[in-house]
Amino acid sequence: MTRSFKKHSFTPTLLVALACYSLTCCTPRAPHPVATRLIEQQYGVLKDPLVERYLEGILVRLNAAVASRRQSIVPKLTLLSTSTVVALAPDEDTILISQGMLRTLANEAELAFVLAHERAHQQLGHTALDVDEVSASKRKSLELAADQRAIAVMAAAGYDPRAAFGALKRTDVQDSNGLTNRADYPDLEEREKAALSFLSGSGWLPPGTVNRRDFVMVQRHLADANRQGR
Repeated sequence: MTRSFKKHSFTPTLLVALACYSLTCCTPRAPHPVATRLIEQQYGVLKDPLVERYLEGILVRLNAAVASRRQSIVPKLTLLSTSTVVALAPDEDTILISQGMLRTLANEAELAFVLAHERAHQQLGHTALDVDEVSASKRKSLELAADQRAIAVMAAAGYDPRAAFGALKRTDVQDSNGLTNRADYPDLEEREKAALSFLSGSGWLPPGTVNRRDFVMVQRHLADANRQGR
């Protein structure tokens, strides 16, 4: 399906944020196919062309908002079959997201924030870091940086960045997926405060996409597939 998106004008704050983040990207490490395979084996991979095309379309829209040609390359996206709420970027080339995540979020803008957050980790060079050598406080700062870039990117892509707050709330309670350490993340209040501070100073003004029929159709499609045991 061909989609057309409105052009948006952006404030200097948002444009500077995007430019600065592009410049701070670290040298990428080699992908970790073994780690990705282990996660896929643990949670299962759901092959669903309809959902995959939909998710790839959102990534294309988000990436189009990033000026750098290198950073606008769309990563491989894998849909996990688990109902556990999971979204992560195990390396700079891959994003994993579960159907549990898709069924938990309330609208497409929240989904755009989640994808933009994982993409931000890749674009900021966080996937190039050795996690074992990064302090807990530093890991928390990386999460806040990914949140801030995600808000800037989704706004630049024409989404309503206020949806980030809903996504943060809905995913904050989902802390038992076995892949993440809660101690590595700022608490919800700190993330919301940082996001509000950035958004308030960005000069962003509505309108922006919150939801589209495609998101509702994908959620219904996944619910129907689960009922039928597919």
